[in-house]
Amino acid sequence: MPVIEINYNPLQSGAKVIGPAQNLFIHGAFVNVSIAPVPSGSVQPSAIKPTIGKALIDTGATFTCVDEDTCLTLGLNSVGIANIKHVDGISMRPRYPVQISFPDFNLPPLNLIGATSVVLNNTTPPFIALIGRDLLAHFKLTYNGPRGRIEIAY
Repeated sequence: MPVIEINYNPLQSGAKVIGPAQNLFIHGAFVNVSIAPVPSGSVQPSAIKPTIGKALIDTGATFTCVDEDTCLTLGLNSVGIANIKHVDGISMRPRYPVQISFPDFNLPPLNLIGATSVVLNNTTPPFIALIGRDLLAHFKLTYNGPRGRIEIAY
């Protein structure tokens, strides 16, 4: 089972250095992703440029979510609506078919038939997706807080 170790390096914050453990604690566990439309017979995979960015690993999210602006930029067509429970209550959000790739992993792209659209444009660092338990079910995840790293086996 291949293992990827993602180390959260020290950061300079003004005159202060934030160590790996605090960096992981403050920003959460995240991975690099590429989001694209699911290829179909009428769209060539290279015709639409994917959106590349960071995805927060969110063990509290049942399903993987993609930033609303990313869905709109990619010109995705909604395949339905989902009721999403969150800290502000419940809201109805569109769902989109997306292809998600992990540039740092040796995995083929994964097609999700209905990733839920959420607003992530005010996060630091900026995230384009939340990796939910629907995808995490395929991996072994170790959160190593004292070392400031995560390990993902697949």
